[in-house]
Amino acid sequence: MGSIQNIVYYCCVLKGGRVLYAYNGADHEIENLAALCLEMTPPYHGWYFQTMNKKTFGFLMEDGDVYIVKENLGNPRVLRFLENLEDEFRLVAKRGSNRSMSNLNSVCLQEQLVSAI
Repeated sequence: MGSIQNIVYYCCVLKGGRVLYAYNGADHEIENLAALCLEMTPPYHGWYFQTMNKKTFGFLMEDGDVYIVKENLGNPRVLRFLENLEDEFRLVAKRGSNRSMSNLNSVCLQEQLVSAI
């Protein structure tokens, strides 16, 4: 778990505008910046970067899901990270298909997504 805090400062998974999972290392202002960036999401992009207040976020969007990470991994690794997060999240969702995603809590998801993060 210590490696999460050293590499990822913020990541989030949304579906239909609702946060299903969020990891925030310590900076709560980053959530507000990510929300502002999300409002400016281009409608027909699969992935993109958005910079606001000197912080860059990477976005991956597919099938109504949005994956967000604060870009501190370096541009080449951000998309790969988001794709891994998407794959792991889909596996978690598939394993938990007998219960709705709304019943999954952040602690449960964090434990299962830690390999991606």
